[in-house]
Amino acid sequence: EKYIVDDQLDGSITIYQGEKANMIFVTVGTHEQPFNRLIQKVDELKKDGVITEDVIIQTGFSTYEPKYCQWSKLIPYQQMIKNVADARIVITHGGPASFIMPLQIGKTPIVVPRQHQFNEHVNDHQVEFSRNVAKRMGTIIEVEDIETLGDVITNYDRIVAGIHYVDGADNQYNISRVLHISNFSKNMWVKKGGDESRTEFISHPIFIPNYKKIDIRKQLGISPNTFVFGLHQRDTDYIFSD
Repeated sequence: EKYIVDDQLDGSITIYQGEKANMIFVTVGTHEQPFNRLIQKVDELKKDGVITEDVIIQTGFSTYEPKYCQWSKLIPYQQMIKNVADARIVITHGGPASFIMPLQIGKTPIVVPRQHQFNEHVNDHQVEFSRNVAKRMGTIIEVEDIETLGDVITNYDRIVAGIHYVDGADNQYNISRVLHISNFSKNMWVKKGGDESRTEFISHPIFIPNYKKIDIRKQLGISPNTFVFGLHQRDTDYIFSD
C-alpha cells in the first residue's frame, strides 16, 4: 500500500495512507443570487495554469458556466461530503453551513463571502461573519478581494501551516500516523485538535561532536551589546534543530 510522508513546519511528520488529495472543490451554496465573480475567477485560474489540480464546482444559481472545470448546479449531500473529504483545497462562499462542513472534516476552507455591492446577496452579513470567524477563531482563510485568490491558492499549504502551528492540527481523513520527535510536540499537537490515536512519539538520536569554543564576536569585532541573529543551513548529519 502506498504512503505519502510529509514533513510539517511544527517539527512533526505526517504520513498519509494513499495519495494526498489533489483536487479543488468549490461550493457556492443554494442562495438564489448568482456568484459569478467566484466561479469565473476559479475558471480563469484553471485556464491560466495557476490551478493545476482538477476542479469541481457546485455553481448553484450562478449564470456563468465554467469552461475549464467540472461543474454541476446542485450536488447531493453525500457527494458533497465526499468531495470535501477528497479535496486538497475547499473553497466556499460565506454561508456558515458551507464552510462548517469542511471544518468538521478537518479542512481549512478558503471562504469568499458574497458581497452586496456585486448583487451577490441582499446585504453584507457574509462578509461580517467571515471576518469575525477568521479573526476570532483563525480556522478559515477569508478572501474578500477576488484578485488575491490565485496567490492564496498557490500559497495554501504555507498559509495553513502557519494557522495550524498556532490554532489547529491537520486532521485530513486519510492520515495514517503523525510522528513527533518530542513529547512536547505530541502534546501540543493533541492540544491543538490532533487525533491522539494517530500520533506516535519517536525519539530522535542526536550526535553532538566535540568542539572548541570560539569567540566569534571577538573575531569579527562585534560589540557584546550588539544583538546577533543567526541561523544554519548545512548538509551535515549532526546538524539538527527542534
